[in-house]
Amino acid sequence: MMALLSGTIRIAVPFAKGKELFLVIIHPGEIFGELAALDENERSADATAETACTLAVLHRKDVLSFFEQNSSVWPKLVRVLVQRLRHTDQAFAEVALQQFPARLATSVRILHQDANSAAAKTFKIRFSQRDLANMVGSTRESVNECFRNGQKRDGIVKISKGSIIITNRRAFERLAEVI
Repeated sequence: MMALLSGTIRIAVPFAKGKELFLVIIHPGEIFGELAALDENERSADATAETACTLAVLHRKDVLSFFEQNSSVWPKLVRVLVQRLRHTDQAFAEVALQQFPARLATSVRILHQDANSAAAKTFKIRFSQRDLANMVGSTRESVNECFRNGQKRDGIVKISKGSIIITNRRAFERLAEVI
């Protein structure tokens, strides 16, 4: 199990042909890898550093010993696990029910909800179009077409030299609300 002290970590479930299903971004003060530490099975998802990170590695025997000596902490860990399960359920439901543009907008919104002020009218997407395609189970070409349509039609997106900037956050977020 690891505790993130600084930086950001992307948690995703890998599947065929290098694609992945994005689950969550881990921020400082949060833990990950707790399932493998508790049941000694393989990890259920991949963790990828999105920025430079500092981690505290907590070995299974130390974690279990801590819980043995501090049994009142178990309910707190269970609460964290339940919150993650609820979040994952919601993410799967959104992926299953949304059309591609809304699915893409939802994933980008989730990626940036904590990283940028909600009051900011614009934000830059830190991921490549290929990364975004992998996260939503699509192709880079589909992501590019969606952003190009947003650039031409609504002025929601600006694409230039390897950067993607959401220029109208409110309109972009409305895309994510379409189900």
